[in-house]
Amino acid sequence: MSEGFKRGIQEFTKTSLGDLAFVQRILGTTLSEGSQVQGSLVRKSDQGTFEGYPVRDIELRSGLGGEGPHVLLFTITPPGVPFATKQWPEAMPSPPDPGANDSKGYWKVPGDGVSVVFGMNAEESHIVQVAINNR
Repeated sequence: MSEGFKRGIQEFTKTSLGDLAFVQRILGTTLSEGSQVQGSLVRKSDQGTFEGYPVRDIELRSGLGGEGPHVLLFTITPPGVPFATKQWPEAMPSPPDPGANDSKGYWKVPGDGVSVVFGMNAEESHIVQVAINNR
């Protein structure tokens, strides 16, 4: 995994996801004004760039008015970011569910008021999705 990717994830965990200008700058994109979806404000963008990796399907969710917890989701264009457990020693694995079709494993990185989840490819060698929950 590139050091830049890890640094970028760490920046997200130290800064409020409610800082829209920060999120847009780090992801090299402009998010939509937002729409109400089931009591949440959802802002989207089709594409951007995160630490040199092309990303797509970017979504930032928050409470109405931008209040409450924020969740940032994005997909990394294949092949994704190489994953090495030694770079994330605190990460906990969750294997694919053998009873669910197309289930993929993920790794959760706990933090103080923030959680990061890395969705993996089928081989579990590359990060292909990122979810950051900033409470």
